[in-house]
Amino acid sequence: MNYIKKFEGMLPLLYNSEDISDSQVKNEFYHAWDILYERIRATTTDEVTFLEIGADKGLWSIMFFLVCEELKKTPVYVTATLINDNNDHYVNKGYDTNIFLLYEYRNLNLYKLQSYYEARGYEYHVIDGNSQEQHTLDLVKNYREKYDLVFIDGDHTYDGVKRDIELYEPLCSSTLIFHDILPKERKDFYVQVYAAKIGRAHV
Repeated sequence: MNYIKKFEGMLPLLYNSEDISDSQVKNEFYHAWDILYERIRATTTDEVTFLEIGADKGLWSIMFFLVCEELKKTPVYVTATLINDNNDHYVNKGYDTNIFLLYEYRNLNLYKLQSYYEARGYEYHVIDGNSQEQHTLDLVKNYREKYDLVFIDGDHTYDGVKRDIELYEPLCSSTLIFHDILPKERKDFYVQVYAAKIGRAHV
């Protein structure tokens, strides 16, 4: 696929490296986009909307724009992601806050990507906020009431996954996607537990 070659070509320019292993399993990531490529191609409208709950470095948004470019679709991207206060939100949840300070630094790339795509006339919206708060949900709905693709990759605690699904699944008009749904060694990841409970284990 041409979009994969373009993606790999952009990585050194944006991140000074082609390695994405710190946030993605490369083969799984590409396989997911093979599936999403077909979902996007099957859309009957020119515009395709993608909502990402909890971004990391902006990799999924880059691939989304490249796929839409290849399929001659108009992409609209929105993310609700804690950027400036990751540490405050997770400090009482047992997470290693050093990890989230790193995420905060990495997610500043979202603003660079926003400038890049907006300069080319595209909609790229970054909401710096807790996805589980009503204010954030309201901002998401201000951009679009429904999204073709909704990707949930935020708070991985059981209650966090539950809350994000309750809030954002109703906004999904086509394809609901989860990250880290396969069993993990990390005991603080509950995506697969809650998704399986509600019959969403195969997404």
